[in-house]
Amino acid sequence: MGKSTTDQTGFELVVVAVVLVAVVLLGTSGWLVYHDHYKTKSAVADGTATTSKPDTDQSSPSSSKPIQNATRYLAITEWGVSLPLPASIQKAYYVVPIGAEDNGIDGKPNVIFVSDHSIDSACGGVLTASGEGASDGLGEILRVQPDALDPMSPGGNEDETYVQTHPGGTIVDGWYYAFNGPNDACTKTSDTASITAGFKSAAASAVRSSDAAQ
Repeated sequence: MGKSTTDQTGFELVVVAVVLVAVVLLGTSGWLVYHDHYKTKSAVADGTATTSKPDTDQSSPSSSKPIQNATRYLAITEWGVSLPLPASIQKAYYVVPIGAEDNGIDGKPNVIFVSDHSIDSACGGVLTASGEGASDGLGEILRVQPDALDPMSPGGNEDETYVQTHPGGTIVDGWYYAFNGPNDACTKTSDTASITAGFKSAAASAVRSSDAAQ
């Protein structure tokens, strides 16, 4: 005898039920796998971002930038100029000698005596406003018109300007500034050469005092 229609229908229902269960199981498993994979990937990404975050304190330019030392100046108040002081003349000073207070064509000194306190004892004395010890100073800073003739030109002919006889200076507001020296009385110390070079450099770099203050 053949199978009845009822039996065949029951069998088909069982097959359909089994297929549905299998589909549900596969779908659930796939979703769980995807969910676990996504969580792991997100955690790794978050961890990477955290560990690679820059340390703003360590990379801050202000914490690593070296502190610059400010330039020191010798301010010549009578002239309104300042001389930047290199390391060799950090104790530089000047004195206006008697008789030079108003020798310039504008009523200002045309020369000042300069020296450095580090060689006062070696040079035999300290410059004073009365002129005492003037010959013991290192040298002098000249302030003249660029076209002014030097009476001490070779041969005494006054045929050369101060710019020619004292090269290496600078012009500020129409005046020529240059160092002259060292004096014979101050050549016995071993520091004379470096201090002389310091004053030559300072005179050649003279600036307005108003500019030095900025």
